Amino acid sequence: MCETDFWVPPMFALAAVILGVAYPLLDAKLDVPAQQRRPAGSAILTCISFFCLQYYTSGLLTSVGVGGAPLHTTLAATAVACWWGWDRTPTGAIMGVVTGLAGPAVEVGLLQGYPAVFGSELYHYSNPDVLGIPLWISWVYACGAPAVGGLARGLWNSSQAPHS
Repeated sequence: MCETDFWVPPMFALAAVILGVAYPLLDAKLDVPAQQRRPAGSAILTCISFFCLQYYTSGLLTSVGVGGAPLHTTLAATAVACWWGWDRTPTGAIMGVVTGLAGPAVEVGLLQGYPAVFGSELYHYSNPDVLGIPLWISWVYACGAPAVGGLARGLWNSSQAPHS
């Protein structure tokens, strides 16, 4: 059965809003060419699907005991492949790094702060490396940036298109 905690959808939504605003602003600031700011709908959906596959793979690999260098190599390669295959902009590279660092930092805050305030655990990872998180999770966050960024660009472009 697939289940998730109550707070996951709002946290994903908040991340989507942050990335959704950051991508067009950073694209403008970095003068990303207009062609790279306009991904095709099929490319957006393929990138999101690739991210979902990488996310699924992270859980599958860890559930069968794959860890260490093989896990990091696989997830790092897929994160870079996601950026290379569907983004290739400075904005995407920056947001991949920022998301790969900020996502786990937020999780550390949730894992460490929630029990301090409420006296109970919010959630936990089966095999954390440091401060309650597995270090490989950074690669999953980094892979999510181009997926959400492409969607943000697509939505931004559709909102800017002239309407008849």
